[in-house]
Amino acid sequence: MSTYGDLGREMAALARSLTFLRSIDGRASAVTASAVSIIGGVACADVMMVDQNRIVSVAATDPLTIELDRVQQDSGHGPCLDAVKSERVVRSDDLRTEPRWPAFSSAAVAVGVHSMLSLRLYVGTESIGALNLFGLSPNAFDSDDEGIGLLLATHAAIALSDVRKVEQFQLALLRRDTIGQAKGIVMERYSVDAERAFQMLAKISQDTNVTVFTVSTRVIETSNEGGGAPWRR
Repeated sequence: MSTYGDLGREMAALARSLTFLRSIDGRASAVTASAVSIIGGVACADVMMVDQNRIVSVAATDPLTIELDRVQQDSGHGPCLDAVKSERVVRSDDLRTEPRWPAFSSAAVAVGVHSMLSLRLYVGTESIGALNLFGLSPNAFDSDDEGIGLLLATHAAIALSDVRKVEQFQLALLRRDTIGQAKGIVMERYSVDAERAFQMLAKISQDTNVTVFTVSTRVIETSNEGGGAPWRR
């Protein structure tokens, strides 16, 4: 990035593009592509997202980042995990001599990655992931790159949090509609009211240790196949 004017134009273009993208993969991919374009030392990039109790890789610009993320997951240590869990910015200028994550550093150097910059994605107090930038040469990143990375991470965090909220709302609607449909099937089949129908769904949920939504899905599938309900009254 040659000038602050260029940077401003790139960031403005990214902000505009994010408004037209509606998926986590789409928005994350726009951010990682911008990182490779804007920051000179970035050879490839990806985003690690917190997904319930897992951390998953998305929007990789090169397959090697997925493999290095897997090494971190297997060993339980690495710059991306540190950024997600404990530090806002994690940087290593030379992975050949990096003592913090021996398994990751060894794997990274083996595929030609010598520098790392990982930046936490967070909204308020919630950490939702990390933006990870991989450099092929030692000392690929400086303080200016960190600053630009933080700008990108901020854009990413806001954009991804927004999509996640929409997806969670849509999932809640789907669950409500599915349970409602299953209740209707039970009410018709067993001539019970809505309250009793839900109690029956809840009972099978408790007995089988699966969610009411899962039970409801099975009830609908069984009904569509012409079978009987998976319980006794």
